[in-house]
Amino acid sequence: MKIIQLIYSLGNGGAEKFTVELSNELANDHQVSLYTFIKNEDWMIPPTNLNSNVNNDFLNLHKKFSIYNFIILYRLLKKQKPDVVHVQSSIALLNAYLLPLFFRKTKFILTIHSTLTENYTKTFNILSKLFFIKKKWKHVCISQSILADFSIKFKGFKFYSIDNGIAPITTSVYLTKVEKELNYLSKNINNTRIIAIGNYSDFKRFDLLVDVVNELNNEGKNLDLFIIGEDNSKEKINYKKVLAKKTEHIHLLGLRNNIADYMNFVDVLVISSSHEGMPLVVIEGMCMGLPIVSTPAGGIVDMVENNVNGFLSEDFSKESLKIALINFLKSSEEKRRNISENNLNKYKLQYSIKYCAKNYVRIYES
Repeated sequence: MKIIQLIYSLGNGGAEKFTVELSNELANDHQVSLYTFIKNEDWMIPPTNLNSNVNNDFLNLHKKFSIYNFIILYRLLKKQKPDVVHVQSSIALLNAYLLPLFFRKTKFILTIHSTLTENYTKTFNILSKLFFIKKKWKHVCISQSILADFSIKFKGFKFYSIDNGIAPITTSVYLTKVEKELNYLSKNINNTRIIAIGNYSDFKRFDLLVDVVNELNNEGKNLDLFIIGEDNSKEKINYKKVLAKKTEHIHLLGLRNNIADYMNFVDVLVISSSHEGMPLVVIEGMCMGLPIVSTPAGGIVDMVENNVNGFLSEDFSKESLKIALINFLKSSEEKRRNISENNLNKYKLQYSIKYCAKNYVRIYES
């Protein structure tokens, strides 16, 4: 098959990383081109992981929505004649949604990478009015719970569910260097080490997680929190919130490309988000056998089972997340080994990129 993957950019987000890894896997058996609206920049990590078999180019479309964007996409499809167009972002979707009217032999797929947020609600409210076209698209949700929300809210659309997947992550040549770095920062190598990974957006709520860790340390729990990520906003408000609460046990590491090295030397991955889709960092944690403590955000409720492969908080409050983390801290070494084994098995059986790509090919071909 000739497949076009379409996304706004390849910045350092989960959808962008997923698009690259899915494209790499599909390129083993199909002709794959990945087009972005804007060009890749040096700070973007996902483009550096693209397989040479994937054709990658940018369309130089800086407006988020315009007739001009549609014309450029129309010309692209006219020239390329793809069998499948797979859209990975809502911005690209709005510009591409009418294309099935002109390319009846091409199949159009959208992956919905988030819960039913206000942005997605607005987008689908607009698309709902296009009754003559919406059934020509297949809309793929990344978890069963997200599928249920969209199916109830928006009738008449074709919704499917495919779990996200990632390629196996492995440690790098920097492993020893990372071990020395974390030992130096911890000061006490016997402290429980917590890792949190993501951008400093409002919904990640790293400031709330810092509050939880600081409170537990005041209660004598001996924790070190390592946050990997950056704040891409001009004002850097969320980063400043975290910085204002920083203590000697809070370590802000910035952006890192060797996540597996850091996961190798910590005890638990914590997700403090108010909403999520199916975050790839959770799958990365599973791949490394890490226990996971999380809020019940988005598709995480389909990924993490209490006392089986992690600990879920009852709600999104600080106190609830604190209790979930305490439950992990109270767990025995044997239970933690069982949780680790359960996550390794869960990754292999459900969240590998090979398994994910096969499910997408079935959607393409159906």
